[in-house]
Amino acid sequence: MISPAVANSADVCATLLMRLTGQGLDPGEVHRLVKDVYGLLRNGGAFTLAGINEALTRMGWYPDVMDTMTLELLMFLLESEFSMRIETHTVH
Repeated sequence: MISPAVANSADVCATLLMRLTGQGLDPGEVHRLVKDVYGLLRNGGAFTLAGINEALTRMGWYPDVMDTMTLELLMFLLESEFSMRIETHTVH
């Protein structure tokens, strides 16, 4: 997970935007993707990257639109800017 001690929201937002526009999304689509992921996570529960991508595919996104780093960037923003509490667990 990205540490708040080494990142600020503006840098993370810029990095997220660059990563997703680099995948071919336009800024409006990035905004919609952030809203869609927020909608998936906002009520809590257990999620995996694969599960999030499956849900996003059902919503019309291309398969595997989220990768690990992109999801971590987005979770950092949701925690820091929207006060979401997100617990992460590493499974080996």
